[in-house]
Order: sequence, then C-alpha cells, then structure tokens
Amino acid sequence: MPLKSVKILGHEYKINILDKYIAQSGGNTGQCNNYLNEINIAGDLPQSGKNEVLLHEVLEAINYRLELRLEHHKLCVLGEVLHQVLSDNKMDFSN
Repeated sequence: MPLKSVKILGHEYKINILDKYIAQSGGNTGQCNNYLNEINIAGDLPQSGKNEVLLHEVLEAINYRLELRLEHHKLCVLGEVLHQVLSDNKMDFSN
C-alpha cells in the first residue's frame, strides 16, 4: 500500500501504517480520526487486509462527514464487498 494520504470529501487524510494492532482503540486493525484527518492501519496485516481496512476507514470518514448514520456492521460489510469487487476485477485507479 504505497499511499501516504487519501482525499475524502475535500479533506486530506494521512495514512499511517503502524507496527501492530492499534492498542488505544481496543486492538482494532484500523482507526479513522476525523479531527486529525488520519487513518491508522495495523502493519502486521497481510496486504489484502491492509487494503480492506483502508477501504473500511474511508467509508467511516464518509459516514462521519456526510452524517449518514450507517451502523458499524454495515460499514464492515460494505468495506469487505468493495474490497472483493476491486480485487477480483483487478481495478486500479492509480495514475
């Protein structure tokens, strides 16, 4: 995952790959901080896991910024499905 940042609704979020699970968030593999505009991802995940967590955290930011009020389990399902579609169809939007 070579991305250092991602723009979400006009806000640039820094992407941090951490050494291990994110202890301050209860052992989660990812965390989105909408106040600092940061996405933290556990570095000990396989690449596919990092990619899925990034998609999930992007959905978390969209959910927060647009006040969609989607429940967390729905964001989890959307992240998994979006990751599957992008991966299985070899969709790459990088320049």
